Amino acid sequence: MYIPPLYRTVYRIVQEKESRVKESMKMMGLTDTAYWASWYTYYTTVNFVISFLSWFMLNGLWKMMRKIKGFPDIVVMKDTGDGVIFLTLFLYGQSLFGLVLIIQSLFSRARSAAITTTVVYFGSAILFVLIQDPNQAPSKVLACSLSPTVAMTKTVQVIGAFEGSSVGARMNNLNADVGSFSVMLGWKMFLFDAFWTYLLGLYLDQVMPKTFGVRRHPCFCILPRSCRSKKRTSMAKVGGMSVLKPQSSEDQEQTRHKFVDETFKFETKNMSP
Repeated sequence: MYIPPLYRTVYRIVQEKESRVKESMKMMGLTDTAYWASWYTYYTTVNFVISFLSWFMLNGLWKMMRKIKGFPDIVVMKDTGDGVIFLTLFLYGQSLFGLVLIIQSLFSRARSAAITTTVVYFGSAILFVLIQDPNQAPSKVLACSLSPTVAMTKTVQVIGAFEGSSVGARMNNLNADVGSFSVMLGWKMFLFDAFWTYLLGLYLDQVMPKTFGVRRHPCFCILPRSCRSKKRTSMAKVGGMSVLKPQSSEDQEQTRHKFVDETFKFETKNMSP
């Protein structure tokens, strides 16, 4: 159920790069913070709707239907708390946004990026084979759980064990271990997976080679500001006029905008009758 939103989100983000829409918005003053905040809000909204509908189909709908006289009692997860089901689905969905950030930073073609996202999503679940043994070392389980799909599989296993014992996973037993794992540990891994994948995706978006835009130094986040702002200049002609072209990332951004403005004015002037 998460493949369609992942595929669509990656496709649309990379398509904006491919069609230069993202670069055009940056030229009009859009910041990276605002850009990614808008995509995160969009994805979170979609994920919330998916999580709610999934919970409703698993529990909510059947709880409503069984109130009807004569309707059979077929609640799918009757012992597990509603909050546990919803939060597990929602946190897992949020952890997958990091995959979107990482994949989109590596591709400049929308279709290739979207297909790769699907392959990576399914491929990352293969790590679960390494920890199928219930007596597996906790450190190895945690290492494999750095993949959100593996963390989700382990969490669902724990919830299924509680449900099978007619106890149900509830807020009062979230820390109970089943095979070196617990629901609370699964939630924590979702949050940690989201943290490291978000950071990696945003970092790669800044340092990977780009068809359009300015590529930052791989060590930009640890270099002193004085080093990052060190200027090497050259002259460039735009529209018949000489313009100083700084080489620092901040000044390059400003100068590129000026280049576009001057070129547009120059071409407009020549095209006018």
